Amino acid sequence: MNPRAFLLGLIITLSSCSLGYAQQSKVDSLKPVLAQANDTSRIRLLLQLSNAYLSFSAKKALEPASEARMLAIQYSDIRREAQALLAIGQANSRMGNVSVAIECFNQAIELIRQLNNYEEHGELLINVGNAYIDGGVYDQAMRVSLDAYKLYERNGNKRGMARALIISGNGYRKTKNIDKAIADYEKALELAREVKDSSLEASCLNNLSIIEGDRGDHYKALYYLEQARSIHERNNNQYPLAKVLNNIGSEYYELDSLDLAADYYLMSLEIRKKLGDRRGQASTLANLGSVSMAQENVDKAIEYYQRSLDLAKEIGALEVQMEVYLSLYEAYNHKEEPEKALDYYISYTKIKDSIFTSDMSESVAEMQARFDVEKAEGEARAQAKQKEIIVISSVIGAVLLLIIIVSIWRQSITRKKVNIELNRQKQEIENKNTELASAYQEIELKNKDITDSIRYARRIQEAILPEVEFASTFGKSGFVFYKPKDIVSGDFYWMERKGNLLLFAAVDCTGHGVPGAFVSIVCSNLLSQSVNEHGLRRPNDILNDVNARLSVTLRQRADESKVRDGMDIALCVLDTRTGMLEYAGAFNPAWVLRKDEIIELKADKFPVGNFEDEELRTYSAQQLQLQKGDRVYIFSDGFTDQFGGPLGKKYKRTRFVDFLRKIQSQPICDHNLLLEKEHMEWRGSLEQIDDILVMGIEFPVQQ
Repeated sequence: MNPRAFLLGLIITLSSCSLGYAQQSKVDSLKPVLAQANDTSRIRLLLQLSNAYLSFSAKKALEPASEARMLAIQYSDIRREAQALLAIGQANSRMGNVSVAIECFNQAIELIRQLNNYEEHGELLINVGNAYIDGGVYDQAMRVSLDAYKLYERNGNKRGMARALIISGNGYRKTKNIDKAIADYEKALELAREVKDSSLEASCLNNLSIIEGDRGDHYKALYYLEQARSIHERNNNQYPLAKVLNNIGSEYYELDSLDLAADYYLMSLEIRKKLGDRRGQASTLANLGSVSMAQENVDKAIEYYQRSLDLAKEIGALEVQMEVYLSLYEAYNHKEEPEKALDYYISYTKIKDSIFTSDMSESVAEMQARFDVEKAEGEARAQAKQKEIIVISSVIGAVLLLIIIVSIWRQSITRKKVNIELNRQKQEIENKNTELASAYQEIELKNKDITDSIRYARRIQEAILPEVEFASTFGKSGFVFYKPKDIVSGDFYWMERKGNLLLFAAVDCTGHGVPGAFVSIVCSNLLSQSVNEHGLRRPNDILNDVNARLSVTLRQRADESKVRDGMDIALCVLDTRTGMLEYAGAFNPAWVLRKDEIIELKADKFPVGNFEDEELRTYSAQQLQLQKGDRVYIFSDGFTDQFGGPLGKKYKRTRFVDFLRKIQSQPICDHNLLLEKEHMEWRGSLEQIDDILVMGIEFPVQQ
């Protein structure tokens, strides 16, 4: 190993250990204070604890952030709830759960908008943009960065403008629009130096080095990187320092200084392991594989590539997977093993096609012009408004002049009568305008009260959804696509874990909006009582128990109601140890995709929630032994009943089955994003007609 690189590695290792020790000390100091806190100050301490954990264990950061969110809802503290959602999203992003992170950030943005706090709104937009970049959704990242830039520009926040420009620059660089990327990076660097933010300056220098490296000017790239490294070492910023060391290794690799490149890659890998940065580890392992290939050590290269690929698959890093598949193709070609080489090349082309579609290219081109167009439209609207004011003023002046002329021409007596009548009418109009303004203000206040109440009801309903529990239980082996039609929803998902049994359900209650939300809360509680209080574990026993108690809870009688308040449901119980899946349902089936085969577990054709005077019917159960790679889907009817397409027809289950088959090559944790895109494309400009819920898991469950 190069002596200088060895010394640098020793210093970095000691620094990262010092950082980890400092953060652990902060955790230890917070715990006794937290144990004594029992009011709103506990929320603040929980968020500090989550932030301390985040630097060395993203998984540990989840628990205090989740508790902080529940307390914030309890105390109706919207600002703290948004901060807790931000912390949950950051932890999931570090663990590679990009779709969960984006959902948390979007929920936080909705809350912050109610407070009109532009600083926190901008911070959330920046986090969403970075998450989209990590997930390879570059057009969405650039859309969010533009929104953040305009927000910060309006409030004169140059540091925020620079951060937004870095995200848009990354999007342009990833989509090969180098000139636009350089322009954004250089503008961001100028702003960072104006506000004297050294860490932000280092980030800009690192991004510019990547551009220069891609252009072939590796010495200029190293010049930028050495400046960035010096800043990060001085500020003890371990996370970006690991990225810079990795990039220095890449430049030495391009200069054929292979031993020095390997030294810097290994130093970067060491820091990324300590930080739990799995995406960074995957990238650096792939780089070490490239060094081994250049040194003619093909077997060692394949070992590095395979470790990188395993990590990239775990976290859903499509771009890293694409590069590693291409490297494995080249490695096996070198070994003269054409069958394996061909398999890896096919995998490479599939991911490449999924990332760089023509739709994304069009979206990126649209982002390039959007800001200039909006600015020009704004100026045009201002000029048109000014012209409109001049015209209206001229017309009003002409009318008034005509009235004056007519008034002068009339006889004095007639003039007096006209003036009296005009004054009377004017007074009546003013009185009516005053009454209308008062009535309008009252309606606005009532509408705001009603909307605020429903938004609060949504937060209560979201609190009963097992969002964090689902993510921590299923990890990369599951997803939930949940899209209410209104602010609150009649659909909800539910889960419980009892030993090696996982119980989960997709539920569609009567109606949507506020009535559906009320019924959903009742039904969720009844399901939990059946499991936790009555000790039931078989799905049909749980449905029979809920069916018997629901009509009593809602006090339904056949001669008093024409509407059945109840639910359609698909309920599954999975034994994670044996793989035995047991199912019971009302109207909603469960589908198991086994390679190209669809296995349908059919539901009973009557809802949960009978009338007191009717005969009580019982539900049947079905069992299926799952195999490795089987994917289980349960859902409400909202997705398949949506009108859209070129003829404005329903989506229907046949098309839904075909779409699920089509996306089976994609990781199941990305299905919510794919379903969202399919729904929006099918729906087009039409209105969403019902609540939408789709759940899926893959066996075996790997957290």
